[in-house]
Amino acid sequence: MIQQMHHLTRKPSAVKRKLVWKVILLLPLFALLLSTTGQAQGRKLEAGQFGLGMRNAMNFWGENDMLGFGAGGQFKLAFSPRVNTDWFADVISSSGEFDSYRKDYHIGWGVQFALAKEGFGSHMFVPYIMAGQCFDLTRVGVRGGEETPLIFSAAVQGGAGVSSFVHKAVELNLQLQYMMHLTQHVHLEMDDHGHTHTEVEKGASASGHLLGTFSFTVYFLRLWNR
Repeated sequence: MIQQMHHLTRKPSAVKRKLVWKVILLLPLFALLLSTTGQAQGRKLEAGQFGLGMRNAMNFWGENDMLGFGAGGQFKLAFSPRVNTDWFADVISSSGEFDSYRKDYHIGWGVQFALAKEGFGSHMFVPYIMAGQCFDLTRVGVRGGEETPLIFSAAVQGGAGVSSFVHKAVELNLQLQYMMHLTQHVHLEMDDHGHTHTEVEKGASASGHLLGTFSFTVYFLRLWNR
C-alpha cells in the first residue's frame, strides 16, 4: 500500500456534482423514451462492417467525489445486425475535493447487443446493452503535494446505451457504463478535516466508477459478407 498524508482545503463542489449526476443518470432514460417513437429506416448494420470514430468521455468516481472529462477514439466491427463490438482508448483527467486529481489512460473493448430484433440502424434510435473489459494506467495525487506513480489495473464493465444512424455510414452513440476493478486499484482517502492519503489496494473491488461517453463512428469498409 502506498500512503501519503496531506492537509488541504475543501472546495464547495458537492452541489454541482450532485446536479451533474442527476443529469447523466436521466440521459439514458430520455434516450430510451426517444427510441420508442423512432420510425423504421433502411440503414441496418450488417455483419463485417468496420468503422473508425472519436468519443468524448465523462467519468464519475463516487468514493473520491471526483468528476473527470476526456477524449479518445475507437474502431467498431459488427458481427451481425444485432451484435457490434467497440475497441477504444481514452485519456481522462479528473478533479475532486481537497485539490485532488486523477489521470487515467484507458483502453478496452465492449460488445453491444441491440434490443431491437431488427438490429442497429433499423430505427432512428436503437437501445442496447453492453459488456466488456478494460485496462487502466492511473496516477492520483493532490496539487502541491506528492502523487502516486502510474498504477496498472484491469476492470470489467457493463451498461446500456442508444445508437442512432444519422446516415447509412455514420453512427452516433450515447452510452453509460459501470466499471468494476478486478486487480489493484488506486484511490484517495480523506476525512472532514482535510487530511488525505493515497492508497493502492490489491484485489477485486465492487467500488468502481461510472463512465458516460458520446461518440460518432464512420463505417467505410466491409470485411466479409454473409
